Amino acid sequence: MKILYVLSYISRNGGVQNIVNNYINYLDKNIEVDFLVLLPGEAELEEKLKEQGHNIYRIKGSEEKKLSLFLKEIKKFFQEHHDYDIIHSHQTNLDIFYLREAKKWKIPVRIMHTHSTSCDISKIRMRILRLMSKRYANYYFACSLEAGKFMFR
Repeated sequence: MKILYVLSYISRNGGVQNIVNNYINYLDKNIEVDFLVLLPGEAELEEKLKEQGHNIYRIKGSEEKKLSLFLKEIKKFFQEHHDYDIIHSHQTNLDIFYLREAKKWKIPVRIMHTHSTSCDISKIRMRILRLMSKRYANYYFACSLEAGKFMFR
């Protein structure tokens, strides 16, 4: 089995990262786990994960605020790496882009995981992203009832 976790960055300080770190510490060691991130994280932790056999891939475009580069990078990533059994995305506002490509490449389990109970973007934009993302995911996780109500109604 092969899992891809989609995160903003890898760090010891952060709720999402701590949850994922706990997951990988308890998973069977025969399960391959890779990470797709937007930003550089803690170099020491990234190096430790690499030593454990995990791949860490970075997507350009988000930090530079270049949507066309970001979308191109995601397409390129999945063209090269589409042999995952599970994609578990923790990118609430960006899930649509990862999950759409994962569905296109027939990754069977596509998890949309929300940790948020609110969002900085407009309600209309959030509603569109929510509806579109739900179309491409086939499993929906929330860290709380409030987060689930916010994202999935």
